[in-house]
Amino acid sequence: MKYSNPRGRRAVLSCFAVGLASVALLIPGVSAMARDQNVVVDVVHNPIPVIDGSEVGVAADPAAHRVYVSNAVNGSVSVIDTTTNVATVLPKDMNAGPTPTPNGLTVDPAAHKLFVANTNSESVSVYDTLTDTVIDTISNPRGIGSGPIGVADGGNGYIYVSMFNDGTVAVIDAESDAVKTIIASSGTMGIGRKPMGIAVDAAKHEAYVANSLDSTASVIDTDTNTVTNVIAHDSATGIGLNPQSVAIDSGRHEAYVANAVDGTVSVIDTSTNAVVDVIAHDLIRGIGTNPLGVAVDSTTDRAYVTNSRDDTVSVIDTSTNKVTSLIAYNANNGIGAFPLGIATDEQAHLAYVANSTDATVSVVSTGSSPAITSAAPPAATVGQRYSFTFTATGAPTPTVAVTGSLPDGLAFDPATATISGTPTTAGTFAITVTASNTIAPAASMVYSLAVDDAVAPPSGGGSAGSGAAGGDGSGGHLPTVSG
Repeated sequence: MKYSNPRGRRAVLSCFAVGLASVALLIPGVSAMARDQNVVVDVVHNPIPVIDGSEVGVAADPAAHRVYVSNAVNGSVSVIDTTTNVATVLPKDMNAGPTPTPNGLTVDPAAHKLFVANTNSESVSVYDTLTDTVIDTISNPRGIGSGPIGVADGGNGYIYVSMFNDGTVAVIDAESDAVKTIIASSGTMGIGRKPMGIAVDAAKHEAYVANSLDSTASVIDTDTNTVTNVIAHDSATGIGLNPQSVAIDSGRHEAYVANAVDGTVSVIDTSTNAVVDVIAHDLIRGIGTNPLGVAVDSTTDRAYVTNSRDDTVSVIDTSTNKVTSLIAYNANNGIGAFPLGIATDEQAHLAYVANSTDATVSVVSTGSSPAITSAAPPAATVGQRYSFTFTATGAPTPTVAVTGSLPDGLAFDPATATISGTPTTAGTFAITVTASNTIAPAASMVYSLAVDDAVAPPSGGGSAGSGAAGGDGSGGHLPTVSG
């Protein structure tokens, strides 16, 4: 399936398995937050060159610090080391033919395998992710079907592959690479015509398939590998025209479906499999033109949608299902030309966007700026042990620093964000507490830390800590305090 290109760029067959520079533009009408609250900002890092070009699909392997990208035109797969953001090209699958057109791909971390759907050669390449070598080619003689395009890890030892030409889904055993079964079209209760994107909700044991020609979504019970529901087309209240990809938010029990022709995203309540929201097309404050890829970061309440015709990415707040920002095109430090596939690394709070025409991958920080959540530090007393810990929120986890003049006898430990010690001098001391991470702005608060004079022992001959008159036997020590 090809789409026209307003910049005169090369169009490619689209499908997906599913120093800081550019910052997303806030949508008009969305108010800025106070300085003691998290400000969520999506920052694009410098795009990563991917050598072979024509990037289509993206799959993340967070535990291994890797991201895999399919290069459709050159028939290869690139791997990005996310610790260095350097990409290399993996050896080609020579059994997949001269023009395999790799599209969707997924990682099974338990099996240490990468599965790549080769649409034109009607095969699935299997890579060993520990050695970066091709170890198998699952082709039609083994029952794979015609037009493999979308791939998803079931989290149950099986891989699910949508067959664009056959209107089926192949279920592959991740250990043996054998095709276990083919889930076929079956009238009104089956896989629809021209299925593309596929995603699995491992917690609910269900897979969701975007049927592009029927404009429906099929729901598969992954325990029985049967279709249990088909969510109907309705541009206003159901699945939109030409759905391309699906992403799951297991925590919120929602699935997001990108509808290319309508320029919308349908939101499915996976508990009822009913569409509960349709996020509208709007070039300023909504979904852009020809959305093709969608990915979710449930840890930051974000969904990301690639708008291929606009060269932008829409950012959805999944707690409200409203578009909160639009990440714009910039070949040097933004979204590249003709963005297609997208995947998130929820451990690092990053999203990876495949820019097909530019042969780059944009890296988006899916995090939030710091906010100081602890109260003001209480007063200390000369000669008495003192401890106070500052707390802050943000993603990535912020570090806390204290500047200014700390009272004699007190010190700050940045590893624990704690001021502690026994003060020796009374007075009022101005300190500045700053919490920072990779997302601006940093949070900063100025406090006056008071140190009171030691309490003089009462007259009458008693001594503190003795249990005599004027003493309570406690030694007079204050408890430690934590914010």
